[in-house]
Amino acid sequence: MKRAILVCTLALAGCGGDLAGAAHDGGHVGDGGGSHGGGDGGDDGSGGHTDGGGIGGDGGGTGDGGGGGSTHVIPNCSDAATTYGLPTGASFTNVYIPGPLMARGDRAFVFVEGTPQWTIAQAGSGTTSVRPAPLDTGVGLGGFSSLSGISVIVYRRANIPRAITFTGGAPGPEIEIPCGPYGCDAHAAGDGHLWVQAHDVTSSTFYEQTGSTFTNRGGGPPSPLYWDVDATGTVIVIASGDWTNSQELLSLWKLAPGAGGWTKIGALMRSDVAAVAATIEGGFGFGEFGPGTIAADGSFHVFSDPHNLNNGGRNKTQVYARSRDGVQWTVETLPDPDTLYAGNKSWRHAAFWAGSYDDARYAVVTSDTPVLWGSNWIFPDKRFDVIGRCLDANSAPTFGRLGSASMPAGGRGYAVFSETGRAATLTEDGWLTQIDSP
Repeated sequence: MKRAILVCTLALAGCGGDLAGAAHDGGHVGDGGGSHGGGDGGDDGSGGHTDGGGIGGDGGGTGDGGGGGSTHVIPNCSDAATTYGLPTGASFTNVYIPGPLMARGDRAFVFVEGTPQWTIAQAGSGTTSVRPAPLDTGVGLGGFSSLSGISVIVYRRANIPRAITFTGGAPGPEIEIPCGPYGCDAHAAGDGHLWVQAHDVTSSTFYEQTGSTFTNRGGGPPSPLYWDVDATGTVIVIASGDWTNSQELLSLWKLAPGAGGWTKIGALMRSDVAAVAATIEGGFGFGEFGPGTIAADGSFHVFSDPHNLNNGGRNKTQVYARSRDGVQWTVETLPDPDTLYAGNKSWRHAAFWAGSYDDARYAVVTSDTPVLWGSNWIFPDKRFDVIGRCLDANSAPTFGRLGSASMPAGGRGYAVFSETGRAATLTEDGWLTQIDSP
């Protein structure tokens, strides 16, 4: 349940480049909760570049304190979030996935580009110091949380992909990891051993740590979109639907410890979302950084994503589907962004988090309506809106806006959740915002 997302917001549509190393992972879940963010490229075909050490995948991080079920209490929609802003000096020029921002508990960690330093922020206060070894000599650092409650930080040192486990204190032992030409992402089981997904041009391969090396466990389910590892060491995957069955949108799989092969848990079918999907301009679809997240209680949370309608706007109606077992689904619509700000447009989902079947949050990039200038659309400043499950005036569960963080004109940024549902964003000019939602 985590994942960092990068958003490019040039005044004229299109930021150019590509998302080399984007791993559609899904690292994203944290201790007791889940979050994930991806590197978003920007408006209508934008993107970023990995730097010399970018190791593609998910962003964000698990929180201090370890795994287990979520103890998060769903807030009232009227409860206001506490928002902290902090200039970190950690401006970035290279764009890579998962990015230089991760979160754990109520802390945010920013890997300062081109230096051996990181900034650690908590409740609006931050300290910048040299990262502990061996992270101080790593480049392209990125954090992945795990359902087990253990984070994994991946990086390159001496041009070799490496990883360490991290629970908020001293880093775990360093290990070299297998990594494909299009990046890799990693998660940890409860005993600390790693699973790595290495990405090639058209495929990916799962590797499991066995001692000081890794064993090839094969390609896994076809077209994996998001995956994680729970405390027992079970690998759980959200994948594309069976290509031989046009009615299957997503398929859900697991690989239990010691199992000889993958077991299909269930699927999201077109019939599950048909009633709501029919109202979506441009049709039902998932974002380029994955379909959603998994909670520590094993529930699945899937979000459809806005489409570019080539008219200066994005469609408003979106679908949220959740399932306790991957077979039976409950489907509802997400809030129209125009109800958050008049004339608001929704551009893309930036990060996801789920604490349990009944508790989920997401960050979405929004803005006021763009203006057509000649043949180009001029985009105003954008914002990250954090939307989450909350209780209305009648104590009924709904979705409401829990907080927001602004994006500067022409800027780019990342957003992540910690395992406790706290959101953090980082803009290109180094401004860090922590949204401490109730």
